Amino acid sequence: MVVRGLCGFGVRHVQCFLISFTYCVFYLQKSGLELCILLIAYNDKKQAALQEQLLEGSDGNYTSVCLERIFMAIMSLLFGAWSVHRGVKFPLLGIVGIFGALAMYSTSTLVEVYTYQAIIILRTIYNVLYSVLEPLLYSLISNWVADHEKGSMALFIFSGQLIGEFLQGIVGFYLGKLKNEWSQILFWSGNCCSLWTLAWFSFGANHPKECFYMDRNERKFLQNRQRYKAKYGVAKKIPWASIFLNIEIYPVIFAHCCLEWAFASAHEHITFYFIKVYRWRIETICSLKSYGHFCSVLLAILLGIVVDKLATKKNISLSKLRKVITCIGMWGAGMMLPFLGHAPSLTWAKYMGSCYYAFATPVFAGLYLTHLDFSPNFCTVLFGISNGVAYLVTLGVPFVRSALVIDEADIVGWNKFLYTASLSNYLGALVYSLFTTIEIKSFNVLPTEKPID
Repeated sequence: MVVRGLCGFGVRHVQCFLISFTYCVFYLQKSGLELCILLIAYNDKKQAALQEQLLEGSDGNYTSVCLERIFMAIMSLLFGAWSVHRGVKFPLLGIVGIFGALAMYSTSTLVEVYTYQAIIILRTIYNVLYSVLEPLLYSLISNWVADHEKGSMALFIFSGQLIGEFLQGIVGFYLGKLKNEWSQILFWSGNCCSLWTLAWFSFGANHPKECFYMDRNERKFLQNRQRYKAKYGVAKKIPWASIFLNIEIYPVIFAHCCLEWAFASAHEHITFYFIKVYRWRIETICSLKSYGHFCSVLLAILLGIVVDKLATKKNISLSKLRKVITCIGMWGAGMMLPFLGHAPSLTWAKYMGSCYYAFATPVFAGLYLTHLDFSPNFCTVLFGISNGVAYLVTLGVPFVRSALVIDEADIVGWNKFLYTASLSNYLGALVYSLFTTIEIKSFNVLPTEKPID
């Protein structure tokens, strides 16, 4: 019941587990890129200068931050549209994994010689690769899964991100803070797992008849898909006019932008807040975030049980349930931020920080899945557009922070920044709840093609 309520499908879709696993290890590598830098900086007292550069330069270097987010937006937009036309091939995803591994290895080497500019460049490259990976993984779902199952399959991508964040905070820091070499073993094992998983993707997608881990119905669906493409020669064209003429897509993009703005603001703010105000070490902050992500997993299971009961027993629309849960998450995340700023003690601040991550992270899944409600066949395009615009909006985060936060001990300045992120959550939830009235399309019907015996 928990599995059906959380994901809405049977466990026969092994390749979706692999998609989630790829997202998990890639996110583990992405977080490990900054983890490796901070571990060396904080464990070596001789690198106090580098530590200050990392703290002040993470959003004090406006040029690098702006260029990084502009590149991420462009790549997300381009690959969101391109992957629908051409599909996902193993060489492209393999290149993403290889460059990520090289960036990780180069960072761990260059950080020891105080090359801060090189670290900024490598971090930019890796974040751009990360923005490419998300629409490509959604394209895998678009090409591999029947229309009536795409909504439930997409949840696996998000669950992989949660697991990756949890492992990065718990496993990465508790191993890496003892010996930096241990963290390198962890990162390289993640690289190997990524390449192994991508090899499975390639084999299964290109040779469904010979793939041993696919269910019989899945194999028939993929064979029908290949037969359709072979008969007509080209994939379906993207209906750009109908997509952009649908007025309801814009409230979703606006809510996504508000959520990204709030999350980017709070994510950077919480780190600086505990370092500057409470004098925390970076590994303590990461463990705090891990507790929040662990709470997200528990909250997702609880919501899965509730959704399963309401959908099966009360016959309530899944679109309405998703809308309600997404709005509750955005309102809850916005409520936690002022409580964090006015926490009477460090203990309460830790609880509020964990609760914020628990509320905020599941909301992304609700917004991403809303793109499937508009057009199951072209959800990758909608996701790329929404994600790309959201990346561009977050360009203003470092400028707002520098204007509001003047002194590291200025609690009023920190609280202003928290209220800005909180209001962004409230505004996004308000627009999303008032102007998004779509219903799920093609989720409860079988594929139109006849199966191949």
